[in-house]
Amino acid sequence: MLAGLVIAVPAQAQDIEELVVTKEGGVYEVQMTFQIAADAEAIIDVLTDFDNPYRLNPDVTEREVIGYQGDATRVRTRLRSCFLFFCRDLDMLQDVTRSADSVEAVIVPERSDFETGSWLWTISAIDDQTSRIVLAASMEPKVMVPPFFRRMLEREVRTIAANLEIEATMSDDANE
Repeated sequence: MLAGLVIAVPAQAQDIEELVVTKEGGVYEVQMTFQIAADAEAIIDVLTDFDNPYRLNPDVTEREVIGYQGDATRVRTRLRSCFLFFCRDLDMLQDVTRSADSVEAVIVPERSDFETGSWLWTISAIDDQTSRIVLAASMEPKVMVPPFFRRMLEREVRTIAANLEIEATMSDDANE
């Protein structure tokens, strides 16, 4: 049963086709589909640029690669997420894998402020210069989060999408 907490956001920018943030029990889910003017390789390179996390998300205060598990890169991230007057520091340990058309980050709960969680970015070419990105994310915080956490998530993924377009387009232009 859905807890009645759904934000369905109509596309305001041309590139965001869908953005839905839901909460069921303690699990938050994000579904977002958008287009940007860059190819999949440039997008994946930006999504996996662990040395420069601010390129995508200004809420990231620390990020470090702490090891490798098979094909996955284990990454520790600290976020300081603020909405109005409320700020919260959140720690995540994620195993990140990349392929030619996707990036997946799975939370390691033992060393995170989340019981469970994953982010799957799937990229498909629309044409030579444009890609469609589908983000499917799910997370269950261990720590108490404010009732407006959904709005914080919505703001965060909108920011990431906008920054991803800027950074991947710049990266694509530099490679031409």
